[in-house]
Amino acid sequence: MTLLAQPYIRYPAITVDELIRLNMATLGEAIQVRRFARFSLG
Repeated sequence: MTLLAQPYIRYPAITVDELIRLNMATLGEAIQVRRFARFSLG
């Protein structure tokens, strides 16, 4: 599973990619994911 295809943690109805696109439309700026951290439980 890729980061952009995962459900957004606060609003599981949308994916991370959809969240980025919504914010790009609101801000009018290009948004790029430059880095992220992966955590594993258990």
